[in-house]
Amino acid sequence: MLENEQELLKLETEMYYSDGGIYFADCDTASTRDEIAQQLENRFLNKNIKIIKVKIGVGETASTRDEIARHLERVSSSGGARRSEIGIQANDLAYTLNRYRGDNAAFFVYLPPEKPELEDLARILNYTREEFAKIKQPIIIWVDKVSLGIIARSAPDFWAWRARVSEFGGVSGGLKYGGEVEAAETIWRGKISDEEMQSYERALAEFQERGDEKEVSKILGQLGILYYRRGEWDRAIEYYEKSMEIFDAIGNQHGLAKAYGNLGNAYASKGEWDLAIEYFDKNMEISKALGDQHGLAKTYNNLGPVYEDKGMWDRAIEYFEESMKIFEDLGDQHELAKTYNNLGNAYASKGEWDLAIEYFDKSMEISKALGDQHGLAKTYGNLGSVYYHKGEWDHAIEYYKKDMGISEDIGDQHGLAKTYNNLGLVYYHKGEWDRVIKYYEKSMETFEALEDQHGLAATYNNLGLVYAHMGEWDHAIEYYERSMGISEDIGNRHMVGITFSNIGKGYLDRSNPVEAKSNLEETIEKIHPDARPEYPNALNWLAVSLRMIADQRKHEAKLTSSEVDHKKLVSDAAELYREASERYEETHGLPLARMPRSLLMDAHLTRALSYSVQNITEEDAGKAIALLDSTIAEMKAALEFADGADIIRLKGAIASHEAKRCVREIDLHKEEAEKQNRLLDLAINYLGEASESFGSLGETGACSSKTCDGCRHLYTALGLIRDGYREESNQKIMDAVSEIRLAEGCYQSISNELGMDVVDRVNEILMRVADNLKNVEGFDPRNAVDAANNVFDVLDEVSGVGLRNMIKILVFDEAGNVTERKISDEVPTGGSSANAKEGGISAAFGPVKDSTIYTGPTTIVGGDKEPSPEKQKSTPLWGRIFGSIGGIISEAIAIILIHFIFEESIEKFAIESLLILTMLLSITIFIRHKISKSET
Repeated sequence: MLENEQELLKLETEMYYSDGGIYFADCDTASTRDEIAQQLENRFLNKNIKIIKVKIGVGETASTRDEIARHLERVSSSGGARRSEIGIQANDLAYTLNRYRGDNAAFFVYLPPEKPELEDLARILNYTREEFAKIKQPIIIWVDKVSLGIIARSAPDFWAWRARVSEFGGVSGGLKYGGEVEAAETIWRGKISDEEMQSYERALAEFQERGDEKEVSKILGQLGILYYRRGEWDRAIEYYEKSMEIFDAIGNQHGLAKAYGNLGNAYASKGEWDLAIEYFDKNMEISKALGDQHGLAKTYNNLGPVYEDKGMWDRAIEYFEESMKIFEDLGDQHELAKTYNNLGNAYASKGEWDLAIEYFDKSMEISKALGDQHGLAKTYGNLGSVYYHKGEWDHAIEYYKKDMGISEDIGDQHGLAKTYNNLGLVYYHKGEWDRVIKYYEKSMETFEALEDQHGLAATYNNLGLVYAHMGEWDHAIEYYERSMGISEDIGNRHMVGITFSNIGKGYLDRSNPVEAKSNLEETIEKIHPDARPEYPNALNWLAVSLRMIADQRKHEAKLTSSEVDHKKLVSDAAELYREASERYEETHGLPLARMPRSLLMDAHLTRALSYSVQNITEEDAGKAIALLDSTIAEMKAALEFADGADIIRLKGAIASHEAKRCVREIDLHKEEAEKQNRLLDLAINYLGEASESFGSLGETGACSSKTCDGCRHLYTALGLIRDGYREESNQKIMDAVSEIRLAEGCYQSISNELGMDVVDRVNEILMRVADNLKNVEGFDPRNAVDAANNVFDVLDEVSGVGLRNMIKILVFDEAGNVTERKISDEVPTGGSSANAKEGGISAAFGPVKDSTIYTGPTTIVGGDKEPSPEKQKSTPLWGRIFGSIGGIISEAIAIILIHFIFEESIEKFAIESLLILTMLLSITIFIRHKISKSET
């Protein structure tokens, strides 16, 4: 600051040319004192003036007079020791200063911290004042307002001998005693020391004792800012509220407006955005009433980021533009540059990268013209974040390193820690794990040095995500628990929730849905419901874990021999499916807030799945049709945001749901054969479209070709059944059964857990198809409808069982592939943006929103990943046997169907049929055994 430089130059000049004298340096904070003292010390040392620091204390820390004498004798005679330090008791100060016998020195005197000690020292100074007249070296006593007042009142004679009192404040853009400074604008050069806190506590006690309410309210506000900078938001709010009450009582509207603004900032940092808006609105009303245009514009700038965090970007932009107009009218270039930065952040959140860059460039130009290095560093960081989100990693690194360079030059340790985190995120995307860990650890060390608990918790969380991605789960849990411990200590429920969410997602990825569910339920309790995308992600993952557990319960029910256990497990599964459906609905009933446009496809798709999940168990045809209509509508909405393979996939999913809707509608027209026939024709046409889509999708490599082929075979089977009935074609019925067997083979090759229960169920349904053929006389569409529904039962049966790593990829949940694919594509936030890291939530620090560390935006994803080839196990012996049984029974059914078509009695061929079945069984088991061996 220019004022400090001018005052420091005057003080340096007077001390340099003096033959002694007592000088007071009144500094607003301990950090200001240390910075001014260091500058003055360096200037004197350059002029060959020794610096002797004298720290006045009590008890064991103080030297005896003999020790003082020996120390000063060494300093006096030494030509090399240009800087020294000694601790003394209060009554030894005059003795110490007089014992120095050398030349060209300056005494820097540091006072005791507590008020009683200061009062004792003042009395000593008053009756030993004559001894100070003998000292030929200048003495500078470092004070704050409180200690200065005590000396002036309690040592009036000593005070009269002062040569000069210099006032210094806010060298690092920090806190000025007696006036409010926004915490967001502070450059963090070091941690908030206990001494700094104590100096304000002393000032508070002093002015409370005097009954000076105006000064008390200001100091309370400053203490709130100190706790805010420490990340202790609840303590900050406590002091802000006390300050607010006093300002309100004494009618200080300016002070009250600032208190409201500080409360708004604290609640915004906590993620309690509605409360933040409430206080910012109060601030805004007072600023308007006072005609304070500058304060009003700053309030607009505070409101904007809150609406941005809520995903209401257009509202945020409105406030930033109002702020911009005012600062343009006022000609305040410094604040205008900040507003341009805010506008850039808002457009970046919307995914409108070019507009974001345009505003960041404007901010950069102003900061360069003003020489505002701090503002320039923030702008570089924001540009880095834009290129990060665009996937232009090298450009992002270039700007982050520019940000880092400036932060190092100006000593902005907090900004530096954020930039380390952002560089870690970029290298995460590039897969350069050693660099990721290096930058996160540097960020961690810096936050530790600053004692910034919030930043430290966020960095621990990020390190947990990295180790989870690398498969080092024990390391990941260790860092997650560190993050959670800090967040709980400082009352940051939101960060606790994020950590629980990442632990839950980790268990989900490790196929442990029970532990995942436990952690994700904790997440829901902790994270604020307005938080985007953290809250939707947690709900979505909870739904997935519930469905996985339900699948397990259903599978266990089919394996148990106990009727009691069977009923209990079935009941549990039904309840879990119901709760999963509710969670899906809840997730997608949330506003599409804080999602870039590119993620809207996933949002619509996941909402479609919430309807589709319910349809699986819906027995009422009317309700099922309504659910399918909603599913189709959401998928069509998602199609608007799709490209590439996603378009093919969505068209196939839409067509398959249209087909199922037709079949469910047939149930409503059981007595209208003609209408049933039309609906069945329409269903088959849709299935043909779906078959073509999924077939072409497999060719693109966008999904497992076996998954796509399975869908295609089942849909083709439906068409052949319809045509077989209509044309009374034995060959088409046989072909339909073959298609179903091929579909079954596809699913079995994907997962080795299809199991006997599914094979039996499929065979049972196929037997029902055969029964439907017994009494065919001409074409009866009801039989075709029954057969179609039977095959749909097969599809639902296959997709409903607990197939490992197959959630949402089978048949009528095929649309899940779109979001499933995103899991492997998405990688790491923040804070000011947070990002998904393999489905996790990271805490990142860009774009910068004036000291706010936040997380977002992340992709909402659902479902499990398909296992990689190296993780797929070979089919076990029992799986091959049951598969073989399923195959041979299907072949037997084909033989039975032939006999029924030709209206021949099966009894005439009993021996022949038995022989054929035995031969086919042996051949099939042998072939499957050979195939299995070749695959493994």
